[in-house]
Amino acid sequence: MVPGSLIIHAFLRLHGVLAYPGNPVQAENFRFKHFVSPGAYQYEMTKNDKVIRCRLFDKSRVLVTGTLVL
Repeated sequence: MVPGSLIIHAFLRLHGVLAYPGNPVQAENFRFKHFVSPGAYQYEMTKNDKVIRCRLFDKSRVLVTGTLVL
């Protein structure tokens, strides 16, 4: 199984956001609805102001949801 911290890190990298002292990023409300095995998955990221909503899918089944606050 893939650890949740790696999934969140992957979302950060996909959006090109890196957290460091001058550029904090907050991960909020991440929900891991199903176990995620290593592999390729579909994802969706929508940005609204300083909020990025993240979703990870396996076909039509939602595996992970969460929010990144910039």
